[in-house]
Parts: sequence; structure tokens; C-alpha cells
Amino acid sequence: MVELARTPKSIKRKRTLQHQKPAFSGKASRYPASFYFSALTYKQASESLCVSPQSIVLSVPTPPHKLQCNAIAGDVFSLDQPVRKIPIKSMEHFHKQHTITHLQWDSKGQTVASVDETGCLALWHIQNSVHEWEMIYSADLKQPLAAFLWLQTNRLFSPQADGSLKREPVVGPRNPYGQLAFVTATVHGEIKVHYQRSGSLFSSFSTPMPNIGRREISRADAGCFGMSLAGLDDWERISHAAITMTKDGHIYLASHNASLQPKSVAIHSIRIQFPENAHEKQGAIECKSITILKLQKQPFKNITQLAFRHKATTAPLELVIGMGQEDASYVSTWQLQHTKKSIQSDFGSVTQDYSRLVFQSGIHIDGRFISSLKTSAQGNSIIIGLSDGSVHAELATGQGLLKSSSEKDDSIDPAFYQITEPHTAGEKNIADPIADIALSPNGTHVIYSFSTGTMGVSKLTSDTYSDTYVNAITQKLQMCLLNNVDYLDLVSELACMHKLDQYKDKVDVIVSNVLDAYEMHYNNTKEELSNRPLEDWSLASLETAYGFAMAVYSRLPEKQIQNTNLSRAVQLPLVLECFISSCTTDYSDITAILNKPTLDTTDKIEFDSDSLWSLISLSTWIYDYLRWVLREWYMLFNCKKPNDAQNTDINNRSVHAVLLLHQDSRKTLSNILKLMHYFIQYTTTTSYQLEHLPGSQSLLQRYTSTLLNNETITLKDNIEFLNALDSLKSNTAQNQKNRWSLLLTSNLKDYTIADIQKVSNEFRDKCAQPSIYLENESLYTFDVIRKRRLPSHVSTMQCMRCHQPTLLVNPANDMNDPCFSAQWYQSAGKRCVCGGTFY
Repeated sequence: MVELARTPKSIKRKRTLQHQKPAFSGKASRYPASFYFSALTYKQASESLCVSPQSIVLSVPTPPHKLQCNAIAGDVFSLDQPVRKIPIKSMEHFHKQHTITHLQWDSKGQTVASVDETGCLALWHIQNSVHEWEMIYSADLKQPLAAFLWLQTNRLFSPQADGSLKREPVVGPRNPYGQLAFVTATVHGEIKVHYQRSGSLFSSFSTPMPNIGRREISRADAGCFGMSLAGLDDWERISHAAITMTKDGHIYLASHNASLQPKSVAIHSIRIQFPENAHEKQGAIECKSITILKLQKQPFKNITQLAFRHKATTAPLELVIGMGQEDASYVSTWQLQHTKKSIQSDFGSVTQDYSRLVFQSGIHIDGRFISSLKTSAQGNSIIIGLSDGSVHAELATGQGLLKSSSEKDDSIDPAFYQITEPHTAGEKNIADPIADIALSPNGTHVIYSFSTGTMGVSKLTSDTYSDTYVNAITQKLQMCLLNNVDYLDLVSELACMHKLDQYKDKVDVIVSNVLDAYEMHYNNTKEELSNRPLEDWSLASLETAYGFAMAVYSRLPEKQIQNTNLSRAVQLPLVLECFISSCTTDYSDITAILNKPTLDTTDKIEFDSDSLWSLISLSTWIYDYLRWVLREWYMLFNCKKPNDAQNTDINNRSVHAVLLLHQDSRKTLSNILKLMHYFIQYTTTTSYQLEHLPGSQSLLQRYTSTLLNNETITLKDNIEFLNALDSLKSNTAQNQKNRWSLLLTSNLKDYTIADIQKVSNEFRDKCAQPSIYLENESLYTFDVIRKRRLPSHVSTMQCMRCHQPTLLVNPANDMNDPCFSAQWYQSAGKRCVCGGTFY
């Protein structure tokens, strides 16, 4: 468990003046447990944690803490790398210190909704990194919110029984005018649909819930002495609610009013119809009451939580209800069953649809009340946080990725196991209740917060890495790559597996199998690999595969050479794309020039003048990369070693030289070198005028002259060397492997060393000057987006997946950057080259 609470400035000043006082975390402000329980009986607990599909955690404190909206990013699920907590000041200013009651991400993980206790709602879009947020929509609901639901916009892939993949249709009602749409239900029963029309332009339509309105003023609880107090609280008020969408697209709302007797839970079905065309202002909402559950025979009267649970695709929806008192609690599960009821009459038989909640199971919990109740969409399990600070999760019904058995009996029921032990705070060791619970994108980890603001992370997965576990995590990773869901929680599982010697090889098998499946899906085949040329692969598809492998190997100490090779290889198609996008010559002509095996002095390619400075940065990086990889190559194959030297058998070593043997990387590098030749030729022989910062044109020409007169690396000879390497074939070429397999192993087991040395000796004195062999500097730390050297003293951001750095975005400084005018430069910085988010 790691503490992530941010200390207020006033406490920092006080601590500076009085060093003898105890730490703030031991005296954090919090209400007594009796107050928490009393609040839970009259209104549902506020959401203070939210995890996006891209593994970004948002946290807000619970009362009485001051509002602090934070984005937590990094290796949150393993804590092997530094975790950063970035305050979201714009969200804090919008909600004006009001308690945030609802905090939910959309299905893509790009937009989060925040709603406070006054009914003020806002949508926040994450931009280039977790440091940049933009409010794209706000609304005042005029009353507190009871339930919030995002409508689905994605078509997701799902595995089938025969092993194939199927892309499912969009589930439920879909916004025909934009990406975003959501449903809100207020405490006074107003159902409203908000939907995006264009950009920040949103529309909405609403309807009231049936059977809800003003309370009877003759009742004793209507006001003092049975009279209504100026009508201030005449309306029925929903105290607890839960809303969900089933896998067949039906929306259900469960609601409870704590002030009504007898205690009951009402289930409503909601149907939504968007306007048929953009000219219509209103859509339609049908909200129908389908059943009411009377809780007259339950062990406790006070309801504290409501939550829906989805089990198998064909299984009915279930409602989980938390009840109790301060020293005891009870959690029950009810199944929503739909039947048809026939009624005989004089006019014949009338059939009517009938729904009811049928009791399934119940668990008594002694000595503690339920402070948080959540359900897992992936594991179909119930997760319970208690007032003593412990968290308990339901065991999985079958063997697989999640834990299905427990040797200990310290949980609330034999069907549950204890995730965390009870937690105390303060000098008197007072129990610290669980404030909220959130699940990782793939349901493998649980993140929880206590009432004092401390946070923790725990695993939900099995500790035995059986074949069933390996198959389950492999399939999960495949779905993540296809559905654009982050996989850092699954990667942390692979990192734990790799720490055990007997399972290290399984990690490599899992990575290879995932990439095999990804390539076969891209090829639209079930068995063939690498049968599509590199030109048929989009840059985004390549980055997805490289990003996954880098995310795994960057966290394995023994795989750092493989990680370096992957991080360099993924840069090459991106650099090539930037060069081509900077050309003004027709793409067909560029392709014809690049398909020629050698440089043709009669060919010419023209470039956009606004992109010339950016190509200087790319060319410098390519020169440095080529110097580095050539040095690694020649030191491996042309350096004499004593007979007793270690690692004389280079076949089994992990080496960087495989970058020149990797077919995709070698072909891409050859095309880049050709474009660099024509770029230097254009800048030194053609008349052009810079529109952005024209005063820097003379400096640009000096830079290009330096590239032209580079005597260390010769472009023509290196292109011929790369062409000569095409003749080297793997000894296992008949065995199908994915196009990244050589980089994953980074060894030369499949090649004949004598054949490699023969080609190497032929070009030994042509490609580079001998001085490169005397250089000891490895490839320096560089900006993964701008391809510039990063000094050690500058502030940088890191990618959450591959940990590669980039400079912080500064619009004022970027405007003075001569590279800023390039189109690729302005668009490339929103995500890392691996597809990860910067933090």
C-alpha cells in the first residue's frame, strides 16, 4: 500500500515551523465511524476514485477533507516506477470546494465526468498528457445527482467459442451526431440524456420518473408537527441508486428512498430514442417501473448501498444490496427475472410481461458495517469495503486469471477472501473505514482509499501460474490490443511471473503468442504470419505491437537489450512517415524513387519549407543512430578477442546488431537514408524561403552543409550495405514467426555467423570511418517525440507504458521553435510512439 495524500499548504508551513510535531498522515481529518454510517443510510457514498481504460486514476477526497482533484499516473499497479500525482486545478475551481459525488470515465478513457453535490456537471477531456485538461461541457442540473451512465460508442472485439474473434455491434442506444452521450438521474427523479452534437455543442432531453412526486403533507415526516416547511422538502428524494446497461443494450435503474416506509427498492427500465435528424430538438425517453422489492423480512432496515452485477451473457441481471447498522451488516443478492403471465378473461387469454427480484444469497457481517460496495464487470465478483478498513472480494467460480480459492478463513464468508487487513490511523489506532473502491481496466487489481485519504493497491489474481492462467492472460492481452484498452495491470502480472525462475520462459511465450494473434488478425488469417508487406501496415498498427512488447520488456531487468532494440526500431517507421509527410512531391513519385535499390542523381524530391528545420532534427538523430548501430555491429563481428574471453559464442547473446538484420527496420532505415540524401540535395541546391522565422534560414543552410560534408557516415555506402544484408536469410525461414520475433529474442541463433562476417568484411571500410569504433558514448537519452538530446537538468514527462521521456509542452516556447511550423511536429506529441500517455 502506498500513501498518495497531498498535504495542504497550511500544514506544510506549520510543519516547517514545528518540526517536533507528529506527521500529518497520523492526524488526518476524518469523521467518526458512526457519522459515516449515519450518512450512508440517508444518501449514497460519494465516488472518490475512478480508473480510466488508459490506467489513469482520478482521486478526490471525501469530507471533511478540502477538495483536491488529482490525476495519478505511472506504474500504479506494480509501483516499480515512480508514481506522479498531478493536481487538476481547473476541476477544483469549477466545483468551488463542493463535494464531488460522481466521477466516471467514458469507455475510451479520453473524457471524464465530474458532478458535485449541488448538481454542477462537467466533462473534462485529457489532451496531450495528464498535465493538460480541457472542459468541453458543463451543465447545472439544479439538484443533486443520483445516478450517472455513459452510453457506449465502441464496437469491441470479443472471443468466440471456436477461437475466432467477432466485432460486436454497439450496445444500447447510440448518439448519431457525436461521440459522447450519457444519462443522468437526479434525486428528484428527472431522467435526462445529454448528447454531443459537435465539439463542445451539446443538447439534452428529459422526462420524469413515474410514481415520484410530492410527498403527502399529512405525514409526520413531512415537516415539523406534520406541516410542510414552506414546501422545501415536499418532493420524494432518491437516497440510493444504481444504473447499468446490460449486454443486450437494456438500461435499468434501481432506486431507494430512505425516508419512505416500508423499505423498498424500485427497478425502472429506460428506453432512449435520439432525434431522427439534426433539426429535431427533442428525443424520447421511456422510463417504466417494472418491479418493486419490499424489504420487510430482511435482518436490517437501513439500506446503505445498491449495485448491479452482470454475470454470464445469458444469465439474468443481479442487484446487490448492502444493509446494516453500525455494529453489523448484511449483503444480499437478488436476480431480476422476466416471465410472462397469462390472465384469463371473458375475451380470452391476455399475456403480460412480468418482472420480479428473486433472492439468491445473503451474507451476515458481524461487528462492522459496509462502507463501500462495488462489482467487477470482468470477474462478475462482488468487492466489499468495511468500516474496519478491510477489503473482501468474492472468489472466482472457475480457475483462470482471478483467484478462485483461499487457504485462509479470515474473510466474511467462505465464498470470499480478504484482500487487505483492517487499517487504523492516528495515535489511538482508530479504525479507518474504506471510502471508495475502483478496479483496474482488466479487473486484475483493486485500488482503494480510506477515510483519511490514504490509498492502496492489491491484486485480485491467482498466485499459481497454471496453463489456464496463461491462456486467460494471453486472451486478455489480445483483446486489449484490438480494443485499445490499456494493459499495464496485466503487464504487472507478467513482471511478477518473470521474477520466478520456473516461469521466466512463459513470459516470452505469452508475448510471442499475443503478437502472433495480433498479426494474424491484421492479416485476416488464422495461421499465416508475415505475409503482408510492411507498406500495408499502418503506423498506428505497428506502434500498437511495438508498444506492447516495450511495456513488458521495459519492466524486466534481464530484457533491457530487447527493450532498447524495440524502442529504436519503433522510431524508424515514425521518422520515415515524418519525412514523407514533409514532401511536396507526389506520393507515387516518392514511392517509385524509394523502390530503386540505389541513389539516382537524376531524381529530385521537393520539401515543404516549413518542415525543413524539423527534418534537421530527424536527420541528426538518424546519423547518431546509424553511428551507434554500426559501432555495435563492427565491434561484434570485426573485433578480435582473446581465446579465453567470455561470451565468445555470440549466437546466444542478446545484441543490438539484430537491428540491421531485422527486415522491417533495415528496409525502413534504407528508405530514410535515401530521403535524407534528397533532403540535403534540396536544401543545398534549391532556392526556397522560410515563412516561419525567416531569419534562421542562413543557420539552416549551415546545418545542412554540415550534414552534406559528414565524412564519418556515407549515405551511399550504407544504403549498399543494407541492400547486401538482404541476402542473409534465417536458417529457420521455413518456420513461421511474427515480424517482431527477431527483436524479441535479439540473438543470432537462427543465422550463420560466417555468412554475416563475410558481408561485414566486404563493407568494413566503406560505411564509416574507423573513428566510430573508438567512441564509448551509447545512444543518448532523447526526446521520444522531437528526437532531440535531453540534458539531465531539464524537466520531462514519461510515457506510462514504455517510460521514454519527452519535454513538457510549453506553447509559448514552442512558438519560437523553428521546428514548430512542421505539421508532423504539431500532431505527433499527443501520444507516445508506443501509444501510451505521458505523465
